[in-house]
Amino acid sequence: MIADDCAQNFFPDEPPSDPIHSEVEAVSWSAIPPSLAEIPPAISDWESETVARSMNLKSAPGVDGLSADLFLLSIPLMKPFLLVILNACISTHRNHGKLRRS
Repeated sequence: MIADDCAQNFFPDEPPSDPIHSEVEAVSWSAIPPSLAEIPPAISDWESETVARSMNLKSAPGVDGLSADLFLLSIPLMKPFLLVILNACISTHRNHGKLRRS
């Protein structure tokens, strides 16, 4: 149930579009050189560790209500799942609004 909510939150169904929008999108994608259309590199374990170590443990909780201290304490449990979610967001070019604020 939680996984379904996370999936819907991070990967919502794309709203229906006018046919002209699909045509414009197809033309736009065909104009992108292949080197720019490649999937960006995944966030590595090393990068996630570096970010975690740079967090200010005394900072106030974020919009999710988690303090940095609690987040760092739970990293060993959450990191594999968090990396999958973040890398999926990057590879599908989806940047959820809540991620933009964090």
